Amino acid sequence: MFKNRHGIRQMSIIGEKLCPDIEAGSSFIAKLQDLIVKEKLTADQTYNYSETGLYWRALPTKTWAAENEAVAPGRKKMKDRVTILGCANASGSHRVKLPLVGKSKKPRWFKIYCL
Repeated sequence: MFKNRHGIRQMSIIGEKLCPDIEAGSSFIAKLQDLIVKEKLTADQTYNYSETGLYWRALPTKTWAAENEAVAPGRKKMKDRVTILGCANASGSHRVKLPLVGKSKKPRWFKIYCL
């Protein structure tokens, strides 16, 4: 009620629209099903993992704005990020603990490749 009376709405500060590749997804599913049948794999033997980044000091991406405001001022995105890896088998009987990867001041690859 208050928001309607004063013309306040929620708007996105940043955003990106992605469109999936449907053909590539369906061909991958067919190839994976063929591989599972050919190798006689069970749900306990089939694993899936997903890697994601977590910006642990990031600011919200939405804000409240008046109806007549077209743009919301943004801020530079914080780069404090960690990587999380989730992994489990298809039956759900084995879930790997979430490994957390942070950022090092002196990465090992730097010592190896940049002598």
